[in-house]
Amino acid sequence: MEWIAEQVMNLLDMINGSVLGALGCNMNTFTRYFPAAETMHGIFVGLKLTFRTILFMGLVFFSQDIVNHRRDAL
Repeated sequence: MEWIAEQVMNLLDMINGSVLGALGCNMNTFTRYFPAAETMHGIFVGLKLTFRTILFMGLVFFSQDIVNHRRDAL
């Protein structure tokens, strides 16, 4: 079973290597073959910024409780 799993992983690695090798690091080539990648990149960046903003606002909102909790623990 371990040998089969290793062969499957080798096959997946070979497929990934050949696909990435064919596309290269040129973003123009990548977006030509996968036009949704540019849109998805914008969505992921937007979600990441939204998550960071919510996290930051939560830390600001609860900052006094966080500091007081630490002070009480000492």
